[in-house]
Amino acid sequence: MRTTILIFLSAFLFSCSCPNKQQKASSAFIEINFGSGGGFTGLSTNYTLQSSREVFKQSNGELSKINEISKKEARNISKTLKEIDFYNLKLTEKGNMTYFIEVKSEGSVNKVSWTDSSQSPEIKEFYKTLVSTLKQK
Repeated sequence: MRTTILIFLSAFLFSCSCPNKQQKASSAFIEINFGSGGGFTGLSTNYTLQSSREVFKQSNGELSKINEISKKEARNISKTLKEIDFYNLKLTEKGNMTYFIEVKSEGSVNKVSWTDSSQSPEIKEFYKTLVSTLKQK
């Protein structure tokens, strides 16, 4: 009887002390690329928000820094990624004017694209949040 209890307690304590090795998609991002393209001119605008909180404009394959966001803003963006389950979103609409968001995290990349007529309010709202990072403080 004592041996059984001792084995049970040992197994229980050992299971509590082992780190959880289950892989989950992290809501923390390494890089977020976003922008739009199409319309009358066919031009595209592309921006990058890096995990360092720096915001860049992409032009001719080069990045030029335009802003740096606060830690709070970066946390809110990571929180929103998790809330809208971004890494599991499947949205690939194309149109006259197409918007996109691509999020890279450790072990995961997901890209979504949509048009003005899209019925995805959560992704449109998230895009507005990302665009707000472009403004200088």
